[in-house]
Amino acid sequence: MNSELNILALRYALDELPDAEARAFEGRLAVDQAAREALADVVILTSAVRQLPAPVPAVANVSVGGRRSRMAAIVSCAAACLLLLVVIRMPQPGPLVSNGQSFENTEIVGAWSELGSDDLLVSEFESDFSRDDTASEIPDWMVAAVLEDVEVAPREEGTL
Repeated sequence: MNSELNILALRYALDELPDAEARAFEGRLAVDQAAREALADVVILTSAVRQLPAPVPAVANVSVGGRRSRMAAIVSCAAACLLLLVVIRMPQPGPLVSNGQSFENTEIVGAWSELGSDDLLVSEFESDFSRDDTASEIPDWMVAAVLEDVEVAPREEGTL
């Protein structure tokens, strides 16, 4: 098959040829069997194409879960930004430790030093702590039970 002849027949069938070329092709159709067959093939092909069903556009499946997770991520980010903004905007307390030249620091050190001199030594209270109030009479039956030489029967395996 002659592809140039097929293209010329297609252009004639679709009415894309200028008038002079269209008249020349019609003259060729009158004498050339190959031109008539090419035009017949083009008419069959164009009618077959027109009879095809209209193409259905591909619809992407939009998952609702994806939309929900995206929305949850956006809401989470917005909440985090809002929390950060609130933390930044909160009134900040003054410095916990001021410089060493302040009046408060010298007062605290002075009070601490005075309290340190009031501490009593443990040796002053040693007599109170060394008193043995726990030494009580041990009952005789307890001493006898501890001193008694008792042979215990061997236990069987699996018993207490």
